[in-house]
Amino acid sequence: MGLVDRLASHDDDHPSSLTRALAMRGGEVFSDQGISDTSSHISDTGSGEIDPGMAVRALLKELHLQQDFGITTPSHLFSLLHRHLHIASGAILIPEQSRQAFSPMATAGLGKTTRFRLRIPTPVFRQLCSRDGAVLLEGSGRETLRPYFSTSDIQRFHRIALLPFLYNREIMAALVICESPLLQLDQEVLDILLAAVTERAGYLLFDGRHRPLAASQGISVLDREHLPVLMDRLRQEASKGDSKEDRQASLTALRVSLEPLVERIHQGSPHLDEQYLSRDLLDTCAVLCADLFSLFRDGKDSFILAGHKHPLVDLDLLVHSIGNTLQQLFKVSMKTPLPYTLLDPAELRAL
Repeated sequence: MGLVDRLASHDDDHPSSLTRALAMRGGEVFSDQGISDTSSHISDTGSGEIDPGMAVRALLKELHLQQDFGITTPSHLFSLLHRHLHIASGAILIPEQSRQAFSPMATAGLGKTTRFRLRIPTPVFRQLCSRDGAVLLEGSGRETLRPYFSTSDIQRFHRIALLPFLYNREIMAALVICESPLLQLDQEVLDILLAAVTERAGYLLFDGRHRPLAASQGISVLDREHLPVLMDRLRQEASKGDSKEDRQASLTALRVSLEPLVERIHQGSPHLDEQYLSRDLLDTCAVLCADLFSLFRDGKDSFILAGHKHPLVDLDLLVHSIGNTLQQLFKVSMKTPLPYTLLDPAELRAL
């Protein structure tokens, strides 16, 4: 029986799970003898316990107030879930651009080794999330995740929950809960919680991240070591010039710094993984410049654009446009444009 069927099923003595989910979303907090264990009556106390109904209603209210989180939507969503659901340790996993694995875009309370290892191949991940609703892993079931956690982390997390967020039946992201009062709840209550928030969360993930990044499929960000090779090839192609100087003048290379933008993004997304942010920024810039230049990684927070010189392209305007587009997609604002410096193509040669 699927989640929708189970949510809708009920008898006269026990209100349906759907009724309970609706109560979480906007009505009174549901309470009856049908769920008698103390974990289902968690209240908002100084001990860190939470009332799941109140938490979901507060979370939904904030999700509806924040209409658009941009490309960093998974990180923003994780921060909201982390705060409202008291997640001391966990992560939000999203599909990588290659679609070969799900990896953490934002984390809290996990060790460095786990943050590095927590890259679950897509077939394994889909098998884990094959049931409708929340997934609880404990005992032997938890062993499936052992390769993706450090030894110390997997030993201290005795129960792990996965809450997948879907849009049009496709997994947009999954919340991994390793340490939270929610893990005291039984399977049905977690299913109800997920049913209450998944529709809105799934749409925000699709609209904020999945749709804008769809255009980056097939666009490559190149490693810095390949830049001299490209420049040599471009020189050979620039055979129209009568002299070496003419051929050299037909090439353009510039280094653009993303550091001011990265600082602004991190201010609003404290749980955001730095490597994920870097990949997202570079992928987006590569799409924006694909018709003009090749893009190369250059250090932590910068990139190099290189290619043939375009007489109708003003570099100041180009960099300004890149900065404005990034601000719109990542939902931040800057008072100054992205800094850039021109590079001498003659110095960019293969050894």
